[in-house]
Amino acid sequence: YEAATNRYEFFDAATGLSRGDSGIYFLTQDQKKRVLISQTRNYNVVVDILTLNNELFTYRRMGKLADGSEGLVDVAHIPYQGTLDFTTPLTDLVTETGEIDKSKSGRDILADTKWQGTVVYDENGLDVSAYNGGFLGLARYEASTNRYEFFDKVSGQTRGDYGYYDVIRENKIRTHVSLGMNYAAAFELTEINSQRFTYTRMGKNAEGADIKVTVEHEPYLGEYPLNFTFGETNPEPEIPEIEKPEESKPGQDLLGSTNWQGTTVTDQNGNDVTALSAGFI
Repeated sequence: YEAATNRYEFFDAATGLSRGDSGIYFLTQDQKKRVLISQTRNYNVVVDILTLNNELFTYRRMGKLADGSEGLVDVAHIPYQGTLDFTTPLTDLVTETGEIDKSKSGRDILADTKWQGTVVYDENGLDVSAYNGGFLGLARYEASTNRYEFFDKVSGQTRGDYGYYDVIRENKIRTHVSLGMNYAAAFELTEINSQRFTYTRMGKNAEGADIKVTVEHEPYLGEYPLNFTFGETNPEPEIPEIEKPEESKPGQDLLGSTNWQGTTVTDQNGNDVTALSAGFI
Protein backbone atom coordinates (compact mmCIF):
# COMPACT_ATOMS: atom_id res chain seq x y z
CA TYR A 1 0.00 0.00 0.00
CA GLU A 2 1.16 3.57 -0.67
CA ALA A 3 -0.59 6.15 1.50
CA ALA A 4 0.44 9.21 -0.51
CA THR A 5 -1.18 7.97 -3.72
CA ASN A 6 -3.77 5.49 -2.36
CA ARG A 7 -2.54 2.78 -4.68
CA TYR A 8 -2.02 -0.88 -3.83
CA GLU A 9 -0.69 -3.98 -5.53
CA PHE A 10 -0.77 -7.61 -4.42
CA PHE A 11 2.16 -9.98 -4.91
CA ASP A 12 2.59 -13.75 -4.80
CA ALA A 13 3.87 -14.93 -1.43
CA ALA A 14 6.10 -17.63 -2.94
CA THR A 15 7.66 -15.80 -5.91
CA GLY A 16 7.33 -12.13 -4.96
CA LEU A 17 5.93 -11.45 -8.44
CA SER A 18 2.87 -9.31 -9.03
CA ARG A 19 -0.48 -11.08 -9.00
CA GLY A 20 -1.75 -8.58 -11.53
CA ASP A 21 -4.13 -7.21 -8.91
CA SER A 22 -3.71 -3.47 -8.39
CA GLY A 23 -5.81 -0.37 -7.97
CA ILE A 24 -7.06 2.05 -5.32
CA TYR A 25 -7.53 1.67 -1.59
CA PHE A 26 -8.52 3.93 1.28
CA LEU A 27 -9.43 3.67 4.95
CA THR A 28 -12.53 5.36 6.27
CA GLN A 29 -11.80 8.22 8.66
CA ASP A 30 -13.28 6.33 11.60
CA GLN A 31 -10.67 3.62 10.88
CA LYS A 32 -13.35 0.93 10.68
CA LYS A 33 -13.17 -0.02 6.99
CA ARG A 34 -10.58 -0.74 4.34
CA VAL A 35 -12.07 -0.04 0.94
CA LEU A 36 -10.38 -1.54 -2.10
CA ILE A 37 -11.04 -1.15 -5.83
CA SER A 38 -9.16 -3.49 -8.14
CA GLN A 39 -8.70 -1.70 -11.45
CA THR A 40 -7.02 -4.71 -13.08
CA ARG A 41 -9.24 -7.52 -11.79
CA ASN A 42 -12.52 -5.55 -11.89
CA TYR A 43 -13.77 -6.16 -8.37
CA ASN A 44 -14.21 -4.16 -5.18
CA VAL A 45 -14.37 -5.14 -1.53
CA VAL A 46 -15.02 -3.42 1.81
CA VAL A 47 -13.68 -5.17 4.90
CA ASP A 48 -13.93 -4.48 8.63
CA ILE A 49 -10.64 -3.59 10.29
CA LEU A 50 -10.11 -5.49 13.54
CA THR A 51 -6.47 -4.67 14.32
CA LEU A 52 -4.03 -2.21 12.80
CA ASN A 53 -0.74 -1.40 14.41
CA ASN A 54 2.96 -1.64 13.59
CA GLU A 55 2.99 -5.40 14.13
CA LEU A 56 -0.39 -6.69 13.00
CA PHE A 57 -3.11 -5.88 10.47
CA THR A 58 -6.26 -7.99 10.65
CA TYR A 59 -9.53 -7.57 8.81
CA ARG A 60 -12.83 -9.45 8.70
CA ARG A 61 -14.64 -10.49 5.53
CA MET A 62 -16.62 -13.35 4.02
CA GLY A 63 -14.66 -16.49 3.18
CA LYS A 64 -14.83 -20.27 2.99
CA LEU A 65 -15.48 -22.29 6.13
CA ALA A 66 -14.48 -25.86 6.88
CA ASP A 67 -17.91 -27.22 5.90
CA GLY A 68 -17.70 -25.52 2.51
CA SER A 69 -20.17 -22.77 3.34
CA GLU A 70 -19.53 -19.01 3.29
CA GLY A 71 -19.00 -17.22 6.58
CA LEU A 72 -17.04 -14.53 8.36
CA VAL A 73 -13.29 -15.05 8.54
CA ASP A 74 -10.44 -12.98 10.00
CA VAL A 75 -7.38 -12.45 7.81
CA ALA A 76 -4.15 -11.62 9.67
CA HIS A 77 -1.06 -9.90 8.23
CA ILE A 78 2.37 -9.11 9.61
CA PRO A 79 5.06 -6.80 8.23
CA TYR A 80 6.98 -8.19 5.23
CA GLN A 81 10.69 -7.40 5.23
CA GLY A 82 11.33 -7.89 1.52
CA THR A 83 11.14 -5.34 -1.29
CA LEU A 84 8.00 -4.99 -3.40
CA ASP A 85 7.94 -2.53 -6.30
CA PHE A 86 4.82 -1.30 -8.07
CA THR A 87 4.70 -2.61 -11.62
CA THR A 88 2.31 -0.03 -13.11
CA PRO A 89 3.14 3.69 -13.29
CA LEU A 90 0.69 6.26 -11.99
CA THR A 91 -1.55 8.01 -14.51
CA ASP A 92 -0.89 11.71 -15.01
CA LEU A 93 -3.81 13.88 -13.85
CA VAL A 94 -3.53 17.18 -15.69
CA THR A 95 -7.03 18.11 -16.88
CA GLU A 96 -8.53 21.20 -15.23
CA THR A 97 -11.73 23.10 -16.00
CA GLY A 98 -11.67 25.30 -12.90
CA GLU A 99 -10.07 25.76 -9.51
CA ILE A 100 -8.69 22.72 -7.70
CA ASP A 101 -8.76 23.86 -4.08
CA LYS A 102 -5.87 22.10 -2.34
CA SER A 103 -6.08 24.10 0.87
CA LYS A 104 -8.27 21.39 2.43
CA SER A 105 -9.13 17.77 1.84
CA GLY A 106 -11.49 17.16 -1.05
CA ARG A 107 -13.26 14.71 1.23
CA ASP A 108 -14.17 17.63 3.46
CA ILE A 109 -15.05 19.94 0.56
CA LEU A 110 -17.65 17.44 -0.66
CA ALA A 111 -18.98 16.91 2.86
CA ASP A 112 -19.35 20.62 3.62
CA THR A 113 -22.55 20.88 1.57
CA LYS A 114 -25.09 18.81 -0.32
CA TRP A 115 -24.67 18.72 -4.10
CA GLN A 116 -26.72 18.59 -7.27
CA GLY A 117 -25.58 17.62 -10.75
CA THR A 118 -26.30 20.54 -13.05
CA VAL A 119 -24.95 19.94 -16.55
CA VAL A 120 -22.98 17.44 -18.66
CA TYR A 121 -20.68 18.67 -21.45
CA ASP A 122 -18.88 16.83 -24.21
CA GLU A 123 -15.26 17.61 -25.10
CA ASN A 124 -16.39 20.42 -27.41
CA GLY A 125 -18.42 22.15 -24.70
CA LEU A 126 -21.76 20.98 -26.10
CA ASP A 127 -24.48 20.36 -23.52
CA VAL A 128 -25.27 16.62 -23.61
CA SER A 129 -27.24 16.52 -20.35
CA ALA A 130 -30.30 15.14 -22.14
CA TYR A 131 -28.42 11.93 -22.96
CA ASN A 132 -26.79 11.57 -19.54
CA GLY A 133 -29.60 12.35 -17.11
CA GLY A 134 -28.52 9.59 -14.74
CA PHE A 135 -25.47 11.66 -13.79
CA LEU A 136 -27.55 14.62 -12.64
CA GLY A 137 -28.99 13.66 -9.29
CA LEU A 138 -28.51 14.88 -5.74
CA ALA A 139 -25.70 13.74 -3.45
CA ARG A 140 -24.68 13.85 0.17
CA TYR A 141 -21.22 13.05 1.58
CA GLU A 142 -20.03 12.61 5.18
CA ALA A 143 -16.31 13.02 5.86
CA SER A 144 -16.16 11.43 9.32
CA THR A 145 -17.34 8.03 8.08
CA ASN A 146 -16.74 8.38 4.30
CA ARG A 147 -20.39 7.61 3.66
CA TYR A 148 -22.11 8.86 0.53
CA GLU A 149 -25.59 8.46 -0.91
CA PHE A 150 -27.17 9.55 -4.19
CA PHE A 151 -30.77 10.81 -4.37
CA ASP A 152 -33.33 11.44 -7.10
CA LYS A 153 -33.47 15.12 -8.08
CA VAL A 154 -37.24 15.11 -8.59
CA SER A 155 -38.47 13.20 -5.54
CA GLY A 156 -35.51 13.59 -3.18
CA GLN A 157 -35.72 9.86 -2.45
CA THR A 158 -32.68 7.63 -2.32
CA ARG A 159 -31.59 5.98 -5.55
CA GLY A 160 -30.35 3.01 -3.57
CA ASP A 161 -26.82 4.00 -4.53
CA TYR A 162 -24.83 4.36 -1.32
CA GLY A 163 -21.49 3.30 0.10
CA TYR A 164 -18.06 4.78 0.78
CA TYR A 165 -16.15 7.56 -0.99
CA ASP A 166 -12.86 9.39 -0.79
CA VAL A 167 -11.01 12.14 -2.64
CA ILE A 168 -7.39 11.22 -3.35
CA ARG A 169 -4.29 12.16 -5.36
CA GLU A 170 -4.21 15.75 -4.04
CA ASN A 171 -7.91 16.30 -4.75
CA LYS A 172 -7.69 15.00 -8.31
CA ILE A 173 -9.72 11.78 -8.03
CA ARG A 174 -13.11 11.15 -6.45
CA THR A 175 -13.54 7.45 -5.88
CA HIS A 176 -16.39 5.45 -4.40
CA VAL A 177 -17.64 1.92 -3.88
CA SER A 178 -21.39 1.44 -4.08
CA LEU A 179 -22.66 -1.16 -1.63
CA GLY A 180 -26.21 -0.58 -2.79
CA MET A 181 -25.56 -1.20 -6.47
CA ASN A 182 -22.33 -3.23 -6.32
CA TYR A 183 -20.00 -1.19 -8.48
CA ALA A 184 -16.98 1.06 -8.05
CA ALA A 185 -15.77 4.19 -9.81
CA ALA A 186 -12.78 6.53 -9.83
CA PHE A 187 -13.21 9.79 -11.75
CA GLU A 188 -10.66 12.51 -12.39
CA LEU A 189 -11.70 15.79 -10.82
CA THR A 190 -11.18 18.79 -13.09
CA GLU A 191 -12.55 21.28 -10.57
CA ILE A 192 -13.29 21.11 -6.85
CA ASN A 193 -13.99 23.99 -4.50
CA SER A 194 -16.82 25.25 -2.31
CA GLN A 195 -18.88 26.43 -5.29
CA ARG A 196 -18.49 23.62 -7.83
CA PHE A 197 -17.02 20.22 -8.38
CA THR A 198 -16.60 18.66 -11.80
CA TYR A 199 -15.32 15.30 -12.91
CA THR A 200 -14.66 13.63 -16.23
CA ARG A 201 -16.00 10.21 -17.20
CA MET A 202 -17.46 8.31 -20.12
CA GLY A 203 -21.00 9.22 -21.18
CA LYS A 204 -23.25 9.23 -24.25
CA ASN A 205 -23.86 11.52 -27.21
CA ALA A 206 -27.09 12.02 -29.14
CA GLU A 207 -26.43 8.87 -31.19
CA GLY A 208 -25.86 6.77 -28.08
CA ALA A 209 -22.14 6.39 -28.71
CA ASP A 210 -19.65 6.42 -25.83
CA ILE A 211 -17.89 9.77 -25.43
CA LYS A 212 -15.82 11.54 -22.81
CA VAL A 213 -17.88 14.03 -20.80
CA THR A 214 -17.51 16.36 -17.84
CA VAL A 215 -20.21 16.43 -15.15
CA GLU A 216 -20.67 19.63 -13.16
CA HIS A 217 -22.16 19.92 -9.67
CA GLU A 218 -23.14 22.90 -7.54
CA PRO A 219 -24.32 23.15 -3.93
CA TYR A 220 -27.88 21.92 -3.45
CA LEU A 221 -30.06 24.53 -1.75
CA GLY A 222 -33.40 22.79 -2.19
CA GLU A 223 -35.89 21.60 0.38
CA TYR A 224 -35.13 17.87 0.41
CA PRO A 225 -33.21 16.84 3.57
CA LEU A 226 -31.22 14.07 1.83
CA ASN A 227 -31.07 11.99 5.00
CA PHE A 228 -28.84 8.95 4.83
CA THR A 229 -30.67 5.64 4.64
CA PHE A 230 -27.35 3.80 4.76
CA GLY A 231 -25.95 3.24 8.26
CA GLU A 232 -28.92 4.78 10.07
CA THR A 233 -32.08 2.86 9.30
CA ASN A 234 -29.93 -0.20 8.56
CA PRO A 235 -27.11 0.04 11.12
CA GLU A 236 -24.18 -2.31 10.72
CA PRO A 237 -23.41 -4.70 13.58
CA GLU A 238 -20.70 -3.60 15.98
CA ILE A 239 -17.36 -5.32 15.57
CA PRO A 240 -16.06 -6.30 19.04
CA GLU A 241 -12.61 -5.45 20.35
CA ILE A 242 -11.44 -3.19 17.54
CA GLU A 243 -7.88 -2.10 18.15
CA LYS A 244 -7.66 1.28 16.44
CA PRO A 245 -4.43 2.69 15.01
CA GLU A 246 -2.22 4.71 17.30
CA GLU A 247 -3.26 8.37 17.34
CA SER A 248 0.17 9.56 16.25
CA LYS A 249 -0.16 7.85 12.88
CA PRO A 250 -3.51 7.58 11.04
CA GLY A 251 -4.50 4.17 9.77
CA GLN A 252 -3.95 5.14 6.15
CA ASP A 253 -0.33 6.05 6.86
CA LEU A 254 0.17 3.06 9.12
CA LEU A 255 -1.02 0.66 6.43
CA GLY A 256 1.21 2.35 3.86
CA SER A 257 4.31 2.57 6.04
CA THR A 258 5.35 -1.06 5.49
CA ASN A 259 4.77 -3.99 3.18
CA TRP A 260 2.48 -6.70 4.55
CA GLN A 261 2.34 -10.46 4.37
CA GLY A 262 -0.87 -12.42 4.90
CA THR A 263 -0.31 -15.19 7.44
CA THR A 264 -3.50 -16.91 8.59
CA VAL A 265 -7.25 -17.02 8.00
CA THR A 266 -9.40 -18.11 10.93
CA ASP A 267 -13.14 -18.59 11.38
CA GLN A 268 -15.13 -17.03 14.20
CA ASN A 269 -14.31 -19.97 16.47
CA GLY A 270 -10.58 -19.52 15.96
CA ASN A 271 -10.20 -22.50 13.61
CA ASP A 272 -7.54 -22.18 10.92
CA VAL A 273 -9.19 -22.13 7.47
CA THR A 274 -6.23 -20.68 5.60
CA ALA A 275 -6.14 -23.54 3.09
CA LEU A 276 -9.74 -22.79 2.08
CA SER A 277 -9.07 -19.06 1.49
CA ALA A 278 -5.54 -19.16 0.14
CA GLY A 279 -6.28 -16.24 -2.17
CA PHE A 280 -6.37 -13.93 0.85
CA ILE A 281 -2.78 -14.81 1.79
